[in-house]
Amino acid sequence: MTYQITRTNGSQYSQGLIPDSKIINVLDKNSSYLSLIGKLSADYGEDQSNNFFHLVENFANEKFPSDPVVGMLCFRIDSDYNGLYMCVNETSDVESERWKKILSINFDDSGAHQAGDIYYDTVGDNGGWVLIGPQNFYNKENISTILESTSDITSSNIQIDIQEESANLVTIKAVAKEKMDKGSNPEFGIRNPETASWIIRLLVESHKLSNGANEVIIVGQPNYETIGKTSGQALNWVIEPTIFDNRLMITVSGVGTDNPLVTPEMDWVEWELDIEIVKV
Repeated sequence: MTYQITRTNGSQYSQGLIPDSKIINVLDKNSSYLSLIGKLSADYGEDQSNNFFHLVENFANEKFPSDPVVGMLCFRIDSDYNGLYMCVNETSDVESERWKKILSINFDDSGAHQAGDIYYDTVGDNGGWVLIGPQNFYNKENISTILESTSDITSSNIQIDIQEESANLVTIKAVAKEKMDKGSNPEFGIRNPETASWIIRLLVESHKLSNGANEVIIVGQPNYETIGKTSGQALNWVIEPTIFDNRLMITVSGVGTDNPLVTPEMDWVEWELDIEIVKV
């Protein structure tokens, strides 16, 4: 029984007619980019393994396949191309119409970079690279955490190590919301949950003392910007950065209600902190 390969859109692939006991090369008749295996084919294990490997490496080669299909990716490893391309027009004989570059690998930039940075060439031919994301300073750290406070444990904190002999602009974006158990909290549905949000900026500096010990301090006063608060218990919620044991400690405190009938299992405050540290 002859196999017929069908495209994702339901149309038949013209080269995808595979006779019994045959293994045929597709995408390029002169190279084994991809092998289609017919029914009852013997010794097909190597071809199948090669197929998986070629897919993983995105058909990395110094040339494009001669008969590509729309949507396939090809990673060109030669210096003139050096990037990832997608076939957008399999019927065209013009290479620039058939293949479109979707990711450039080769660029020349003397700045400092971090893993995960993405750049865009604003000029062409590696002429003007601009960082487009994630937008990083040379030495920037991002920390995210979730803390909780309850009527039993009214405060919680996170402690952050500060690099020795560094100056650090710390920005804390904080949002807090009262969580009410709808099955047991007698105030659920009677009033809206409390919520609040802040942005806090501070300068944290680390330096060596004359005895060689390291000291971490907050320079000046933290700058608080209250984004918004509800009018109940959230008015008493506090977020406070301090130095503890030469580490930056950020403490949050507050409860959702002062009702003595409401237990911590019924009501608690959840705090999410997004902390950005730019350091030199």
